[in-house]
Amino acid sequence: MADEEYSGKFVLRLPKTLHRQLSEKAKHEGVSLNQYTLYKLNK
Repeated sequence: MADEEYSGKFVLRLPKTLHRQLSEKAKHEGVSLNQYTLYKLNK
């Protein structure tokens, strides 16, 4: 499939506790939650 078929958006529901943990870690690293999540997914 060609890349233009994908929007780049991905909706994910997660527990509030995990959302908080990820948000806090992103803030500690000085990046957005989106940037932090992308980094973790690419590891």
